[in-house]
Amino acid sequence: MATTLLNVQPKRITHQQEELFTQFSLDIAQRVQTILAVQGKTQKELAQAMGKTESEISKWLSGTHNLTLKSIAKLQTVLKAPIISVSAPARPDDMHSLKDPFYGLE
Repeated sequence: MATTLLNVQPKRITHQQEELFTQFSLDIAQRVQTILAVQGKTQKELAQAMGKTESEISKWLSGTHNLTLKSIAKLQTVLKAPIISVSAPARPDDMHSLKDPFYGLE
């Protein structure tokens, strides 16, 4: 039976993956803080709009919390501003990016 991506056993998280996670988390937190500043809103107001505690929002915006996609979508909806974007699907002439998900990130 051929091995597919779906039946490969997960491996330990690599240093590179951990660095990417940390950078993504910090970038998202910075983006939300920037949106709040531009909109003249406080973390307290965001917490109220999200139905969360102020301390939970503070934790989210520390950049060390593992936000779910659901939480990011809710943030984006409440703030009425994009938080993250996903790049367009790969073109057939750009197949190297599908073979190596970290292509160009060194």
